[in-house]
Amino acid sequence: MKNISIFALSSLLLSVSAVPMKAKRDIVWVTKTAEVVETVQVTKTIWVNATGRPNRSRSRTRTSTSTVETTSLSTSTLYVAPTTSTPEVAPTTSEIPSSIYVAPTTTETPTTTQAPSSTYVPPPPPATTEAPSSTYVAPVSSAAPVVSIAPVEKAAVASTSSSGATYTGQLTWYVTGMGSCGIVSGSTEPIVAVSHVLYDATKVDGNPNHNTICGKKVSIEYAGKSHVATVVDRCEGCKEGDLDLSNGFFNTVTNFGDGRVSGAKWSFIS
Repeated sequence: MKNISIFALSSLLLSVSAVPMKAKRDIVWVTKTAEVVETVQVTKTIWVNATGRPNRSRSRTRTSTSTVETTSLSTSTLYVAPTTSTPEVAPTTSEIPSSIYVAPTTTETPTTTQAPSSTYVPPPPPATTEAPSSTYVAPVSSAAPVVSIAPVEKAAVASTSSSGATYTGQLTWYVTGMGSCGIVSGSTEPIVAVSHVLYDATKVDGNPNHNTICGKKVSIEYAGKSHVATVVDRCEGCKEGDLDLSNGFFNTVTNFGDGRVSGAKWSFIS
């Protein structure tokens, strides 16, 4: 457009210069104003709203005016009407892509499960185990001889009891019954219980009934008289030379003493 306007202006100047000049005229300066319309391309920005409608921006046309000075000998003034060209703005159509959600198609394949057929399988017969033949072997008993080493003191007591040694001590009485020797005695029987010192010195094993002192005879001398009695029990509170008698036998020996008498002598006779 700018090129066309300049070309038209040049043609006009040439036609003016071709007009025959009158001789002897003063030089006339003619100022001509030519209006040039310049079209400037404008970039358009379209914003898309959430509603999907495009926003159109307006295009602006900037018009610049330039002044051209020409020298002419003609006295006439030529007016050139400006030519205004309004550019046509093509409507801008912004195509908004439409987004359509397509739900995925799920195809479920039915699974067919075939029920297993149950077949009864009988259990295998029990294994036959041959019972081993058992042979009874009688145990051989080898009883080791028990060797008892008695202390010197006990050995001395045992030897004195069999040799008729004489003991001196007190006489007491107790309520009779079953004694340590396993013999049941009455309250009037001539029986005695010897001291635990003598009794424990003659035991054979853990059974007190097996004591070798059980059943032995003793001779008791008190107040000028002699009495014979049998050992059937063990006296825990008696000293080595003491004897514990049945109630009736105590009265016989001591003539109804006060329950404890001293100065009695006795010894084993068998």
